[in-house]
Amino acid sequence: MSSTPSWYRIPEIPFRDYVDTLTMIYDVFEENTKQTTDEDIFLKTIMTNRFNVQTQWHDLLQHRKFEKRLTMRLGKLHETLSGKITGYEKCPPRHARKCDVRKNDDSEYFELKNKYNTMNSESSKQVHLKLRQLMDSGKQAFLVLINCRQGRKVPRFSFHSGIHVINGKQFYQRLSGRETFYNDLLRTLAYTFQHYKIYSDLIELL
Repeated sequence: MSSTPSWYRIPEIPFRDYVDTLTMIYDVFEENTKQTTDEDIFLKTIMTNRFNVQTQWHDLLQHRKFEKRLTMRLGKLHETLSGKITGYEKCPPRHARKCDVRKNDDSEYFELKNKYNTMNSESSKQVHLKLRQLMDSGKQAFLVLINCRQGRKVPRFSFHSGIHVINGKQFYQRLSGRETFYNDLLRTLAYTFQHYKIYSDLIELL
């Protein structure tokens, strides 16, 4: 298929780039079918007796590991997708500013976190220091909490008032210039994983 499918709602990102980026998510599902659990005799003793049936706790443990891997990849997904929007780019791993995404003209830098509770006290201090240094050098510095729901106050972590702390919807609106981008991304992802269970089926659309 040479044209963009009608269900694709985020034209700011080329469809091919969207498909390419999703490899990191599909890989997690594929890896999950191959996982084995390292036996910890104490864990096994506690979990087996807590849940009575061994398969039940084993499935729970596997689910938690899978969820953790998927959450980590989703963080990378947001970094990569947002860096495909015209005017912005994902910062390379060894970039001097050590942030996730920046504006091409070097005026804005973004540190992305999936949720507010992904930062402990020490990492919060490190992020604040990094963003404060950017702010002091004349850049606009942003902490982005992707999953802070609309209507809920975005926690500031006592960051300097000059550091912008925003949620995922505000982040994508700023980069795309479109208020509905965040919701359209959700709808696009929902359609993708509902109708294309394996990555090879999605690639056939290119």
